[in-house]
Amino acid sequence: KKYGLSFARISIPEEETYLLEIPFPLAPLEVLRKTAETQFEEYVPMKRAESIFDLDVIGVSKKQAIVRVQMSAVSEAIVQTYETVFQHAGITPVSFEAESQALMRAIIQRRESGTTLIVDIGKKETTFVVVHSGSVWITSSVDVGGETITQALSKELSLSFEKAENDKRLYGVSLSPQHKDMTEIILQHLKPIEEKMRQHISYQGDTQALQDKKISIERVIMCGGGSNLPGLTGYLRGNFLIPITLANPWTNSISFDEYIPSISFGESLRYAPAIGLAMQTDKIDLRE
Repeated sequence: KKYGLSFARISIPEEETYLLEIPFPLAPLEVLRKTAETQFEEYVPMKRAESIFDLDVIGVSKKQAIVRVQMSAVSEAIVQTYETVFQHAGITPVSFEAESQALMRAIIQRRESGTTLIVDIGKKETTFVVVHSGSVWITSSVDVGGETITQALSKELSLSFEKAENDKRLYGVSLSPQHKDMTEIILQHLKPIEEKMRQHISYQGDTQALQDKKISIERVIMCGGGSNLPGLTGYLRGNFLIPITLANPWTNSISFDEYIPSISFGESLRYAPAIGLAMQTDKIDLRE
């Protein structure tokens, strides 16, 4: 009511969605959709009758006569639940998509061809998204986030939650002996995130769409409110031999030469998926 919102694009958490990149013989989109419909249960561990799916064309090789298609699928029951919530709030859903797709759209430069690991540290969960040649390739998550760390500091250092949160934001991963106990607790609870990063970075996967070409992570981009932790990116850079930076959630949406957002850079790291949802999507026309 405050902002007069009546329509929304909605992201669905990774654990509720299924993303898959599939190579198909070059054909019109209607034909690709019919093929995917027929072969749906061969690709997706869901029953077609209980699912909703969509296709995005993410690449075309005229030389190989192959089209790279990303299929996204979700349980119809999940979508209906979200739809009901928004309708009760007086908001009409315009679209649904996996959160990783919106996240990628906001922070990975358009038409970038490399392979990036996005680490999104949220309140209670950290999501890992591998993006290759402009599409989401792999996603995973761990049940550790910024609030998890604050609760551990509060309990182990006998601090109020508010004091633990304030000290965490102020000192973070500190090299100062004065804050040694805090740093040790933070690093201990960061281990699941660090281990999952290591798994993704060390894994060299392949994909049929690339004709079994091996690909590996070239860089890591951090986002989410938990990525603001002082000293975190520096600590991670010391443990991994690839570039690790904080995201710019405005990469594809605005130019700082023309407009400066009213929220701080650190605050914007929390809103990357929302920024991605608000952006116009690129579509490839197979008629060209």
